[in-house]
Amino acid sequence: MLLTSTLVLLLIPMILAVSPVGTWKNELGSTMKLNILKGNILVGEYISLVGNVNGTYALIGLYDSTNSLLGWTVSFDLSLVSWAGQHVDDNHIIATWVLTSQVSQVQDHWKSTTIGTNTFIKIK
Repeated sequence: MLLTSTLVLLLIPMILAVSPVGTWKNELGSTMKLNILKGNILVGEYISLVGNVNGTYALIGLYDSTNSLLGWTVSFDLSLVSWAGQHVDDNHIIATWVLTSQVSQVQDHWKSTTIGTNTFIKIK
């Protein structure tokens, strides 16, 4: 029993140390600030340095701390982007994104969605 209690106490700092809370920057220079509410709700802000967007945009998502999985969505002016990925270590989030842009005609729908990946590095 004492061994189990000691092991749990030793593991708690390691579990708590891996958190997506903070400021992150991807390879394109875009940044996001993440916080966690009620244990698993991600909230924050996203600043994109690519595309035709300016300013800071709200983000919302979920974080599965058991498996270090997370997903979040940002609504830009004429597009919506969702990321799903993994917080692989203290300093890296690797995620795949799906971006859907507004099109004015049904026949242009085929070009409204793009998919890619980002690697985010913790900067704060």
